[in-house]
Amino acid sequence: MKEKLFYFDDDHYKGISVLQDYYGKRLKTSNSPKPELQWYIRKRLEQLKLFKGRQRYNPREQEMLNRMRDEYYYTNKKKLRSNKTTSF
Repeated sequence: MKEKLFYFDDDHYKGISVLQDYYGKRLKTSNSPKPELQWYIRKRLEQLKLFKGRQRYNPREQEMLNRMRDEYYYTNKKKLRSNKTTSF
């Protein structure tokens, strides 16, 4: 059976770019002496570059992208909350 593929649209490219910026900044500002953290971040950047180049992803890769997105949201939760505007 052929695996289902999802193809990119403009929003996907924007999202991938945001994640690449996020992981790039994490790598640049990482003071961790743990090589496994550096490896983890580099691996994520490689995967994002691959997805962007192929312009498609399968369901397993979709789960990976969703986990990356969740990690981004979780780490930036305070930043995102402070940027929200509420009207009363």
